[in-house]
Amino acid sequence: MYNLSIRSVKNKTELHIIYLGGISVSIFEALMLLSFGAAWPFSIHKSYVSRSIEGKSPFFLIILIFGYVAGILHKLFYQYDQVIYLYILNLLMVSVDFLLYLRNSRLAKVHRKISQPII
Repeated sequence: MYNLSIRSVKNKTELHIIYLGGISVSIFEALMLLSFGAAWPFSIHKSYVSRSIEGKSPFFLIILIFGYVAGILHKLFYQYDQVIYLYILNLLMVSVDFLLYLRNSRLAKVHRKISQPII
């Protein structure tokens, strides 16, 4: 069970969900992470099936991994709540997509090497 509450923290109004046991999470932070997280399974599936690196940027994926690690550290050291599990889930999915990028780039190199004509 949970209650929806609006509270003021440091002169800011925040919308929180209060679960039994007194755990409070920001509903907007949770919705943001759920929205981002909903896209990753599709990206992972496309990377796995296509075996292509087209449209993928390893730099972008590394930035996302860094951002999720920063979010997890913030939750651990400053504002621990249940949203940390969404950060961890998203970090795992982005990491899988990055590993698939590495696999697919290796496959592309092997394919190019095999496809070269023998002179």
